[in-house]
Amino acid sequence: DCGTHICVESPPRPGMLVLKIGTLNDHSWFWPESAIFCVDKQEYHQVPEDIPNYERLP
Repeated sequence: DCGTHICVESPPRPGMLVLKIGTLNDHSWFWPESAIFCVDKQEYHQVPEDIPNYERLP
């Protein structure tokens, strides 16, 4: 009821649901598989070197 988006569907990828990690209370089981929109990342945001990263959507 608060209006927070907890997930989104990906029209270009039918059947894929993107869960927004900031909505979870326990992040310990989650790890990134890729990073998108890196062109807009802040200087202090560190992207792990061992995952694919993209300036925009791949």
